[in-house]
Amino acid sequence: ANSDFVSTATRGAMAVVDGNVMPINPSEEPRQQMFIWNNIFFSLGFDVRDQFKDLGGEAAAHAAPLLDLNGVRAYWAVDQEGLYLIATVVIDYRGYRITAQTIVPGILERDQEQSVVYGSTDFGKTVVSDDSKKLRVQRHLVLNKDDTAVELCSSVEHKGIVGNDGRRYILDLLFTFPPDLNFLPVEGEDLNHVCQQLGFPKLHPHRLVCLRQELIDAFVEH
Repeated sequence: ANSDFVSTATRGAMAVVDGNVMPINPSEEPRQQMFIWNNIFFSLGFDVRDQFKDLGGEAAAHAAPLLDLNGVRAYWAVDQEGLYLIATVVIDYRGYRITAQTIVPGILERDQEQSVVYGSTDFGKTVVSDDSKKLRVQRHLVLNKDDTAVELCSSVEHKGIVGNDGRRYILDLLFTFPPDLNFLPVEGEDLNHVCQQLGFPKLHPHRLVCLRQELIDAFVEH
């Protein structure tokens, strides 16, 4: 079934890039347009609303879909009863990066902010009780805008949404794993003159760099 979805999503992504699918927001500029084909939602890998402005702009927007896909794989492996994911495929075609996803029932019919029941700093509620242990994520407190502490067992950017089918879905999983500090600049660190002449430090094009799940598992089990 998974291979069938990948095959269908790939055909849809090719149709989107080739201009054979009408966008659901045709008045927007092409970079911001989104598409639905065969009940699959398609979006393009551009930083259209400066969401990744502080993380590397277009380079970060290009990397984000694969990080989200890695998060989907990790939660899929957890196989937590009562927690659902949306099928996700990332396709590179003709210079475009397209994300294809199934649609959470009812999400297009209402305001997404009102649908979020987990991960939002306004509506943070626990969706799943023990996935944090399996993903090596410690429960932690975050503060919302009125300084109220909310306990989460994932990144605050993750969103839990209850669909019209009554199922609980978790979305936006690109920050599932911690950042890899080896690729991030260190404030106050000055290299010697020789290193600077050789072009160091060489900055990574974006800040969306995360540790692999295998490394985290090996570290915890060591």
